[in-house]
Amino acid sequence: MAKCLLDTSVFSNYLDGKEPVTERVSAYLGEHDRLTISTLTWYEVERGLRKIQAERRRRALARLCRECEVLPVDMPVLDRAADVWVQLQRSGRHADEVDILLAATALVRGLAVATKDGDYANVDGLDVERWGELAE
Repeated sequence: MAKCLLDTSVFSNYLDGKEPVTERVSAYLGEHDRLTISTLTWYEVERGLRKIQAERRRRALARLCRECEVLPVDMPVLDRAADVWVQLQRSGRHADEVDILLAATALVRGLAVATKDGDYANVDGLDVERWGELAE
């Protein structure tokens, strides 16, 4: 199993203890020493928990993040994200800005992206691992 950057849907589902993501994370941790996320994933999860005033889950998020490798959005990531954005625009495809930044983070760091959806399929050169499907 490739080393992965977990996107927000996967990380959030893991935090909430949802299958099949928890099973995939267990298998992943059997091969890798810790989970890897972006500061953007932390931000997306944290803002959602603040909105619903989920203090217990916020504490769980803080504990989990102390055990994770949390990657910043730095200049090399922003530079690669600009390239990804241009590539998508020129090919008539689109992706959410956060997804572009997560894809760029993975590309710069040589990681796959673990996701539950197809948002990353349009990014050239990105290794994508599907860790379940989004629930409706």
